[in-house]
Amino acid sequence: MHSVNQGAELEATERARVLSEYITREDAERILGCAKSTIYELMRSGELPYSNVGARRYIRRRDLFHLIEQGFNAPSLTPSDGAEK
Repeated sequence: MHSVNQGAELEATERARVLSEYITREDAERILGCAKSTIYELMRSGELPYSNVGARRYIRRRDLFHLIEQGFNAPSLTPSDGAEK
């Protein structure tokens, strides 16, 4: 039988393990090197599954890396006015 403290420690360990499987939208932006709007579009289209927890969106690490493996490239930042530099 586990003591109350051992049960709390096991629960905290399990919570930490689960949370380590997820990243925030901001983390996904940094990893992919893209804009917030790109992440939102990927989530809206279903290309990047996510979970809502309160007001925050979380992305499973494996889903993000699957997107990368499928050939995702961040849109290049080029002038939109057509002017050459």
